[in-house]
Amino acid sequence: MKIILRIFLLILTMWPIIYLGFFARNVFEIMLQEGLDNNLYLFHTGTILILFGLLIIYLINLYRNEEIDGNQKMLWLLGFIMLSSFVMIVYWIKFIWQGERNLV
Repeated sequence: MKIILRIFLLILTMWPIIYLGFFARNVFEIMLQEGLDNNLYLFHTGTILILFGLLIIYLINLYRNEEIDGNQKMLWLLGFIMLSSFVMIVYWIKFIWQGERNLV
């Protein structure tokens, strides 16, 4: 995988975590005000779509990764599903950034 694609994948992987703080702040502001912000819903929908896309990319990468045996693949899969972006960042550092293979 080219370095620019690796960095872009990292940025997409970190976005949901950054967005979580943004979303919580905006929801708190909305609770204090009367009006609703439609941009918040667009960002939220976009972030959900990014997460689904990232999950597909990471699952394909996990499936093709020969360095990880079957039991570890199951643990990574559960981590992707349960902890989402937090585990994806660890996987990105360990297998995508440092990896020399072309898995995706």
